[in-house]
Amino acid sequence: LLFEKIQDNWFSELEDEGLLKIETYPISITEEHIGTYSINKMEIIFPTDIIVLEPVGRNIIGGEGRIDLYLKGEFGKGLMVILFREQDTNQDQWFLVSKEARREKELLSRDSLENIIEQWI
Repeated sequence: LLFEKIQDNWFSELEDEGLLKIETYPISITEEHIGTYSINKMEIIFPTDIIVLEPVGRNIIGGEGRIDLYLKGEFGKGLMVILFREQDTNQDQWFLVSKEARREKELLSRDSLENIIEQWI
């Protein structure tokens, strides 16, 4: 659902204008209690760089799922995108979380994702 939102809602105009291209590739993840499953990895391809959104797992401490967001070739420097269940509303929301300062989180939105991309490329 997140990848569909990014491709169909947030970046479809930019893709239609030829400013970027979005591709997804199946990857396998193996987790304790779940086993091995297939899920898509997303690449947002710009003329000079590639932004990667790579799922890491569904079973994570404190969250409902994790995706690593990084500039291709610089895996260690990226951010985590973590799915948290909001206690008040009982709804799931994706947040950007720093690998260094894990307590700091920012709601993932088109604007926040565009800001990260602008800083990186």
